[in-house]
Amino acid sequence: MIGHGFLTLSRYCFPSENSTSCVLIFVIEYYTRFQTFQISMLYIDCVCILKACFERIDDKLTSLRELIINDDSHPLGMIYRQQRNLLVLNEIKVLQKEYTTVSDVVQMLNMIFSPQILAIFTEVFTEVTFNLYASIVRWNNGIYINLTEQIHNFVLTSYLLYHITRVMFIVWACETSKNQAIKISTTIYDVSNSTNNDQIRNELRLFSLQVLHRDNTFSAKGFTIDATFLRKMIGTITTYFLILIQFLIATHTCDKKVNITELSN
Repeated sequence: MIGHGFLTLSRYCFPSENSTSCVLIFVIEYYTRFQTFQISMLYIDCVCILKACFERIDDKLTSLRELIINDDSHPLGMIYRQQRNLLVLNEIKVLQKEYTTVSDVVQMLNMIFSPQILAIFTEVFTEVTFNLYASIVRWNNGIYINLTEQIHNFVLTSYLLYHITRVMFIVWACETSKNQAIKISTTIYDVSNSTNNDQIRNELRLFSLQVLHRDNTFSAKGFTIDATFLRKMIGTITTYFLILIQFLIATHTCDKKVNITELSN
């Protein structure tokens, strides 16, 4: 709701004409922005739910490890250990099925949201790059004099921060969820090292191979969404921004040379 309200406020703060075409453009633009915002929030919610599922599997494995360690000295001896080992084996098989289901959902999420997320990243890239350049041009021309232009500058800065924050939340959700899935592999080895039962170890070995062969990274049309992707995106925006600044400097240099030539003549 906060993001929704910000989109409405930011759009109304920008100067616009009161013609019918401008109203139609505003409606289409607002609807598109609101839909991309909703898709972003829905995607983040789905990724966080998957992260909670991976965390639940990891917590259950940790509980099994504690059960094995704490109950080795049970007074009933062999009978209790057999029942406990059977319980642990059944629980590991259940966790394997849960892990398979969650991994399938990750792949399904990548397939469903890939076009939308890629479009969102493309939108953020263009909005941030060209709005930063436009701000530099306006500042260089000395337009920020009256109150209206200063308000416009403040709203534009807030709008860019909104885009940056949205991308950071998406990357954070994907990165932490991927790390939580990787952590399961370490927990499996800890459980395996805590037991001497061959059946449990074999089942854990199969579980470990299953984790190894499942790719639980979040991607959009081949682009892996993680911290590395965010760094590359920032680097690309910086590169294109500097290129545009160089064009701006070159343009002003050419204008000065033309003015000097005209004055000389």
